[in-house]
Amino acid sequence: MNKYLPDSTIRPFLFHYGPSPLYQELYRENQELKIKVAQLEEAVKQLQEQLQSTHKDSSNSSKPPSSDFPKRNRSLRRKSGKKSGGQIGHMGKTRPLTDNPDETFDCRPETCSGCGKCLTGSQGVICGKEQVIDIPPVTPVITQYNQIEVICVCGVKNTGVLPHGASGVIRIGEHIRSFVSYLNVTHHMPYDRLTILFSDLLHITVSEGSINTILSEAGDKGLPVYQHIQSMVNTGSYRGSDETGVRVMGKTWWEWVWQNTKASYYVIDPSRGYGVVEKEMPDIYYGVHLADCWSAQNKTKATKHQLCHEHFKRDFDFLIETQKSTWAYQMYCYICKCRKARAALWLLPEAIRKQGIAWYHKKLDRLLAIPVATKKEKTLRKRFLKHRDKILTFMDYGDVPPDNNSTEQAIRQSKVKMKVSGGFRSEQGARNYAILLSIIETCKKQHLNILQAIQDMLRGVDISAQFTT
Repeated sequence: MNKYLPDSTIRPFLFHYGPSPLYQELYRENQELKIKVAQLEEAVKQLQEQLQSTHKDSSNSSKPPSSDFPKRNRSLRRKSGKKSGGQIGHMGKTRPLTDNPDETFDCRPETCSGCGKCLTGSQGVICGKEQVIDIPPVTPVITQYNQIEVICVCGVKNTGVLPHGASGVIRIGEHIRSFVSYLNVTHHMPYDRLTILFSDLLHITVSEGSINTILSEAGDKGLPVYQHIQSMVNTGSYRGSDETGVRVMGKTWWEWVWQNTKASYYVIDPSRGYGVVEKEMPDIYYGVHLADCWSAQNKTKATKHQLCHEHFKRDFDFLIETQKSTWAYQMYCYICKCRKARAALWLLPEAIRKQGIAWYHKKLDRLLAIPVATKKEKTLRKRFLKHRDKILTFMDYGDVPPDNNSTEQAIRQSKVKMKVSGGFRSEQGARNYAILLSIIETCKKQHLNILQAIQDMLRGVDISAQFTT
């Protein structure tokens, strides 16, 4: 019997009339296609397994959560073991009553609730207080300056000087100008929303062109403070640095930040290369430079370097999830123990502390000597061996963090701005933003009132004199 004959339900018919050559050809093609489909299904299965083993997302790499596909529902935070809400011992806070209210009203009963007698004029005592805090209606104040001309008895005309030297125009005052800078940079409000806000809230018209002029003038006046902040980030035991992409004139530029606990210095530049570091931070930094493993950061001139442990932990997470790597799990546990051990070691005498730190260095060498099998494990171990001296630097200092989280939080401002306001239309606009953002973020760290600091700066006051280093 022909091997290409179909099943038993059709065979009697074919035996009676005989299979046609066309039918045999179609049946042969059908069988070949079935074999090919089975092979393709097996190939797809293997590719899916391979893709799953090499898939990186925000939980096991430096990719942002917005790039995850499919979207992850699992939180990136690790469980602390604590219950949600206020913890035991937490003291609640309420807004206290002030002792000198601006206005006081007495809420007196008019008649007796029992007999209905009028209580007007009867003496009473205060048995309760309630205070309401609010702001008065916002009304702009227009101040006019008259330029007076006086003729002396000698015949000479003497003319008064206007504050801004522009006769016949109405000028936007420092309070509104500082408000524009504050809302645009701190709260990422775009130009069009600012025009609507001033129209609805202050009942005045401020065009987008005026807003751009205000920000440009604020950037020019803030330049001396900006330069002072640049020198401030080079003080202290450590300095963090990072960079992220921003959009300027429709192209990808890079926003850099160098920061410590006292100041933050921002720069927006077309390049992500080491040339930016040479231009902005050319001098050697006599402290610990915190950063990720980007080549431009590794080339930075500094006494010592510390690589961010959080980046390493994400790399270990990737190997643990996708390749079940025992070596990655051991390294992950080791990194976590180092971070906990540093706090305890710095409570011990110096001699004992140095012995403990030396033990952790030897432990790291033993872990790096463990043979690994997969290509990705070898790549990660090779990176550790190359940057061996930048992994445990933080243990030699009591205040240097093992991660670069504070810098990543500082650089996050640019991403929020891009989501709310979009990119920058000009290089000048990006420059003004970097200057004002540096001043505002430094004022936050210096515990200064941001709006007041901007107003003082626009008046010509050197606010850098208020900074502590």
